[in-house]
Amino acid sequence: MHLQQSIDVTDVPFKEPVLNIKSEKIGSATITTLVEPPISPYFSVYKWDVAGELSLTRDQRPYVLASVIAGAGTLTVDKQNYAIKKGTNFILPHDVTDWKLVGKLSLVVSNPE
Repeated sequence: MHLQQSIDVTDVPFKEPVLNIKSEKIGSATITTLVEPPISPYFSVYKWDVAGELSLTRDQRPYVLASVIAGAGTLTVDKQNYAIKKGTNFILPHDVTDWKLVGKLSLVVSNPE
């Protein structure tokens, strides 16, 4: 980052952001919204807690970036199964429109706005 860009994103004195953390139950899973606009104008960040099965469809955003932070399970995309566990990171690109997670796992997920 250039010096001016660093200055542009620095608040002095520091201003504590007001977060609007909210949770939504989808079947046996919980999706918690951690950060979204206007707090972060570029990315939204979520925590997905799966205890069973979670099927999702991508919205208009170009990709989904996910990191498994606990547990293990299976990611299914286009009838192909992928074993995932703590430490697994993956990207669901634009052409992946729906996917399913099965298992007991937690993920931190982000996507651009």
